[in-house]
Amino acid sequence: MPVIERLTATVEQEMAQVEKLLLSSIVSEVDMLRAICTHILGSGGKRLRPLLLLLSARVCDYSGRDQITLACALEYLHTATLLHDDVIDHADIRRGAAAAHVLWGNQATILAGDYLFAKALSLAGSVGDLKVIQVFADISICLSEAELLQIARCGDLSLSENDYFQIIRNKTASLLGAAVMIGGMISGASREELDALHAYGTNLGMAFQIVDDVLDYRSNQQEFGKTIGKDICEGSLTLPVILTLKECIPDDRECLCALLSDSTLRTQRLDDILALIDRYGGTRRALEVAERFAREAADSLDVFSGRENVWILSELAQYVVRRRS
Repeated sequence: MPVIERLTATVEQEMAQVEKLLLSSIVSEVDMLRAICTHILGSGGKRLRPLLLLLSARVCDYSGRDQITLACALEYLHTATLLHDDVIDHADIRRGAAAAHVLWGNQATILAGDYLFAKALSLAGSVGDLKVIQVFADISICLSEAELLQIARCGDLSLSENDYFQIIRNKTASLLGAAVMIGGMISGASREELDALHAYGTNLGMAFQIVDDVLDYRSNQQEFGKTIGKDICEGSLTLPVILTLKECIPDDRECLCALLSDSTLRTQRLDDILALIDRYGGTRRALEVAERFAREAADSLDVFSGRENVWILSELAQYVVRRRS
């Protein structure tokens, strides 16, 4: 059994309840709104954020019911960002199917994303824990700032590793860090344990996003569920490109910069760009960075040494850097 399926099986009943709540909570008299939300929520996905919350609650011996509601709220928050991202990035494919904006238009898709943001906060508020609500609010701010920073730096060939890390820390890692920490919060975990969970989730999120960016170069469209080479064609600089620009000889750097600076050439000569990145080991070196973050995630769990279910989170850190889709 694949690792992700085995880990999901440890919280199978809870995940089933989350899936049911995800669709049953979309209640609206607006048919188009229900259609958009059902389309993207029903298209699958790893459900990594709900899974992380449920697994961390399991590690912390939680025995209540709030984890179902909060896991659903996290997935709504994440899904809202996907709807918005696909409009901003002009992405036509999401999870192997037509993106929502292709079917219903940009305006309706953006408003559906806004609706899911509001639903996420509403569900989080229904639990009645102000600290949890604050986490959701803080994450919403992080996500918005990261998206704007990414737009502002799109096509900027001077983007550094640290700049890239700042974007993905706020855009991806912050939500995963929150998911793991919330599982501890509702379990009454100590401050030391909450800090460890947050560090684990954040480092896991960094590794996850770096691998996601590598897959944009290495995977195939059917497996990945997105258009391959999309980041390059859109002018978005990710770690494989940043590391290649840092390492290549001046002539190759000049050539790569010329290709990346021209929107037409980025598409027409995508294979040449990929060949240069491969020649300088850009994707391999990026994966090494992802593995470092995954190790840091696993090391953060030392405070839970001896806990019966902590192996679940350790294995998830290994899965993140080995996945192929």
